[in-house]
Amino acid sequence: MQSRNIIRRRGFTLVELLVVIAIIGVLIALLLPAVQQAREAARRLQCSNNLKQLGLALHNHHDTFLKMPKGNTFVVSPDSGSSWCMSTTGNENEQGAPWTVSILPFIEQNNLHDSFDLNQPFGNSGGELPAPNNNFIQPLEAFRCPSDPITHDLPYNNYFGVMGGGSSSQQSCAGSSGTRPFYTNGLLYANSETNFRDVVDGTSHVFLVGESLGTPFSVDLPNLFWWTWAGKAGSAAYPGNVAAASDQVNSPLAFPDVFKSFGSHHPGGCQMLNCDGSVRFLQETVDLDAYRSQGIRNDGLPIGEG
Repeated sequence: MQSRNIIRRRGFTLVELLVVIAIIGVLIALLLPAVQQAREAARRLQCSNNLKQLGLALHNHHDTFLKMPKGNTFVVSPDSGSSWCMSTTGNENEQGAPWTVSILPFIEQNNLHDSFDLNQPFGNSGGELPAPNNNFIQPLEAFRCPSDPITHDLPYNNYFGVMGGGSSSQQSCAGSSGTRPFYTNGLLYANSETNFRDVVDGTSHVFLVGESLGTPFSVDLPNLFWWTWAGKAGSAAYPGNVAAASDQVNSPLAFPDVFKSFGSHHPGGCQMLNCDGSVRFLQETVDLDAYRSQGIRNDGLPIGEG
């Protein structure tokens, strides 16, 4: 009787299977941070491109009108006896279009720009979005950093114009309560009409726009503040859409100190657009004096490395 060669098939033991699973787990653990870093690098690159496009739009606005747009607009009655920067309440309905609306034709948003009524306010003292221009406020990726975790379905703004820089003593005024920062030594501030010849420190050394951690967009706040890239609503005259290089980069988000600092959701710092159109990443450990100096258009001080 002919014997048959019996081939025995040997499977994995439980120990071998557990070892393989452990190795796969280690590989995934090593790979995941690299994937996350690659994604953040891509988001940061997109954010840099957003800033460059905003810089190009601001340059085109300057070439067209021979001046920069107003950072934001505060209209105060001539007989009010006060100035825009000393107002705290009561003039919200007289706040005009900010720089983010003025540059819309230069970021291929002509129709959206034309839909706004520039003779009507972009601020409102109630708990709703500014009326009547609220009908046309919509999310725009041009003003959104991809790393911001807040939903992109909101008309949010991550890019603030630089109204100036320096310590609190260098503010033009801070409102009657002393908590509303208004600087006028930059390029984009309330009622500004600056141009590049005002940048005596050199366009490569002065900030024009910077990343912001954002401002409240919530109905849960006591005063029902609503902030958008096109305007704001609330019970006080905050500068909205502009900030100053005053507090350290990535300072904790505290209202209204958000208008005295720049920051981002990128690890370690934020990106800043210079007046010459270049973008660089500013470390959150940057020397505070050097950082403040770059927010000022004409202080004449030497620039250190950030």
